[in-house]
Amino acid sequence: MTTKAAHVGDQKTSSLASSQGSEWQALALDSLSRLIRQFCEKPDFELLIEVLLMTFCGQFSVADSLAVLKKPSPQPEGQSFFATGGFRDNVMLTSIRMSHEDWESFARLDDVIDPEIGMGAREACETINLLAQQGVKLICPLVHNRAIFGIIGLGGKVTGKGFSRVDIDLLRTLVKSITPLVASYYLYWQIADLNKWYLTVLDSVGQGVLVFDRTQRLRKINRAALELLETLGLRVSNATELIGSDIKAIFAENVFGGWADRIIECATKGRESMSLRILAKHNDEQRVLNACITRMPETSEIGAACVVTLEDITGQVADQERLFELTKLAEKGLMAASIAHELNNFVGVILGGTELVEMALEEGNIGYARDRIAKLKGNMARLRNFTAGLTDYAKLKKGKQACDLNRVVSDLVAYVAAQGQFRGIDLNMDLAEDLPDVMVDPDAIAQVLVNLLNNATDAIKQAARMNGRIEIRTWVEEGLLCLSVSDNGVGIPSDVRDRLFIENVTTKEHGHGFGLVTCSKIIADHDGTIEVESEVGKGSAFTIKLPQSPLT
Repeated sequence: MTTKAAHVGDQKTSSLASSQGSEWQALALDSLSRLIRQFCEKPDFELLIEVLLMTFCGQFSVADSLAVLKKPSPQPEGQSFFATGGFRDNVMLTSIRMSHEDWESFARLDDVIDPEIGMGAREACETINLLAQQGVKLICPLVHNRAIFGIIGLGGKVTGKGFSRVDIDLLRTLVKSITPLVASYYLYWQIADLNKWYLTVLDSVGQGVLVFDRTQRLRKINRAALELLETLGLRVSNATELIGSDIKAIFAENVFGGWADRIIECATKGRESMSLRILAKHNDEQRVLNACITRMPETSEIGAACVVTLEDITGQVADQERLFELTKLAEKGLMAASIAHELNNFVGVILGGTELVEMALEEGNIGYARDRIAKLKGNMARLRNFTAGLTDYAKLKKGKQACDLNRVVSDLVAYVAAQGQFRGIDLNMDLAEDLPDVMVDPDAIAQVLVNLLNNATDAIKQAARMNGRIEIRTWVEEGLLCLSVSDNGVGIPSDVRDRLFIENVTTKEHGHGFGLVTCSKIIADHDGTIEVESEVGKGSAFTIKLPQSPLT
């Protein structure tokens, strides 16, 4: 009788527990359902995990809970940790780094783990033992599509009682119910973080970057591209407004002409990468853009057809054109000096011819005088044609302004270094840092530098150097800004060196010596000095010294 009564009593107790468990499951699932609806209205993954853990704490009468979530596979190895109560500041728990083997062990178990009972898990991994040592009483893996992406852990009950079989079944049911939601939104959260990081990287790039999909719709644009388009008349408050815009709306016809069609053609045909120079016009101003169009492979998962990078090189092009003009003007300056030398010959001929005309008129020899006058007219015509080339030289704009001498030097060297005459010659720059600005005519200083560099190159070639070297230095000395150009060319004899800046002397076979005289006059116009040190067979060094104080 006792045994039978006890057995009946056990059945009633089990039935009651089962009934209560079902009721608790229904209430818990209803609570989770409300939470999911709330989250869908206002997505916040961290808040979702926090509320889920608090829900577990309330459901199972525990104060401490945790969630460890594995980073998605495209990211580096790592994890995200969330916790409540004492677990939140537990250094041993927050510093846990789960290995691939640990995750695989949890995945194989795929059930609620009670570390104290074991359930075959004690030998699975040391992480379970560590969790148990820190007070974790129940562990439940989060498995979705047969892949583990995290675990949920609960501390002991505040009542001090252990977890019943009903508690374990309820935890298993709740976890399996929320797993699809947590898995989906965790991945969404991680992708959003990756996208934020990706956009931060894009915004740090100096070039404009635009990503278009296969329908030529804008998918991504960085800050540099947005700012560039704004300078060309595009009126938007933020990049979001442009997302989804057609490529022809971005590269508007009235600004870019037909370049939108050209970019589409490059993005769909031909080479995988192509560079173009684009001209854009806005408010009567023309901008020169360097564009690179990279076509994405057909297997690209992001649905992008092409990536377009833009760089405004208007200033660079203007500098190159200016330096090119400076080179031409420097050459014309040398030519002008040579012409001035030749003018003496013309003047001599004209003066001599005039004297002959006077003598013929005094003698009454009208025919001879007319013949002399005709010849004088011919010489004057040749003189006029001879000097016509000087007009371009006269167009060089003069004017002193505050300049960075290092910038003038580096811009010029970058331009001339690519020219054929400097091939095989090592051009070195040693420019002092924090060099103060100086009041100069930058074009005139560049002209001097061109002359000095050309002379240095000629000297090296005369010496037939296999290791030709030119060094350009800047520094400050006793309140003066100094610029030097040195070479390892043939050098200058002392008797020539003393007359370089005052007479038309030269060591070149076909030179005329006017270049350095012109340089000396330009530097003198800047209240500066130019000096030379040279040793025959070893090379020369020309040093320019300019005052720091502003000139008027």
